[in-house]
Amino acid sequence: PLEPAFRPALGALLRGLREEARLSSVGAWRVQARLMGALQQRVALARFEAETPALAAVELRAPVFVTGVPRSGTSLLHNLLARTPGLWAPRLWELTRPVPPARIDERWIDRQIRATRELLDQLYSAAPDFRRLHPLSPTSPEACSWLFRASFSSLIHAFHWYVPSYVAFM
Repeated sequence: PLEPAFRPALGALLRGLREEARLSSVGAWRVQARLMGALQQRVALARFEAETPALAAVELRAPVFVTGVPRSGTSLLHNLLARTPGLWAPRLWELTRPVPPARIDERWIDRQIRATRELLDQLYSAAPDFRRLHPLSPTSPEACSWLFRASFSSLIHAFHWYVPSYVAFM
């Protein structure tokens, strides 16, 4: 079962989308698809955690957190750190599908990379200037904001849709 902690933020986002975002029918369809995907990720993660009790015993030694406001250089620092021997950063394709199926093979990975490339093509088609501001590649390291979408407690949603009441809630 899903934990209820995310529900207030999801509720605030849904209210903002319904009352403020002024979505076209296509925009509403895309929002629905994205939010359903985020909820499916939450279910998959809850299932993975329940089926993998050893996960709680994994020790993370000296994690490095890069934080900051957008356009302040955090992506540059993140990418530099990702090149440091001994450090690891997830690739964008891993962030878009963080819970893999029980069995993965090269074909599954190739499909995820291809799906992520298609997602980027859609993003850059909708916002052509974004490529110049933040170039993305499915196989390059990327910040974890892609993971935070499923928490519904991230301003990343406010970068996609006009939802001032959600921003105030956050």
